[in-house]
Amino acid sequence: GSKIVEESLENIFYFLDEFALLRSRFGFTQSSNQSNEEFDEVIKNKAYPIYQSLKEKLIRENTLQARAVYGYFPACSHGDKIFVYDPKVTADVPMEERKILTTFEVPRQTGGRRLCVADFIKNVHSGEIDTLAMQVVSLGV
Repeated sequence: GSKIVEESLENIFYFLDEFALLRSRFGFTQSSNQSNEEFDEVIKNKAYPIYQSLKEKLIRENTLQARAVYGYFPACSHGDKIFVYDPKVTADVPMEERKILTTFEVPRQTGGRRLCVADFIKNVHSGEIDTLAMQVVSLGV
């Protein structure tokens, strides 16, 4: 089944990779004619103060609420489909009597081995139930 986790922004910021955030999301990249020392100065004197100001504002104004929903669900596959079963049903109930909560149809690779996520979940004809882990993260209000 699913669980909801809420966390304070102060704690979330602790886990961020600040350097990766400043480079990939804030767009601070090292040019080919810039030394490592010069780039470190740009990060220290320009990028980091912007980040720090935004961080303090978000915490002070309580603009965002960090939440994550995660869950482990009994599942099986067939072809390109993943069947997700009701997690409240006990393990001794035969598969054909289990309630399907939802079905995901997942795309296959267009080349190579033409795999899809369903290929990594036990097939419904195996008679065994597998586990599908799912997560959603939100910084909504």
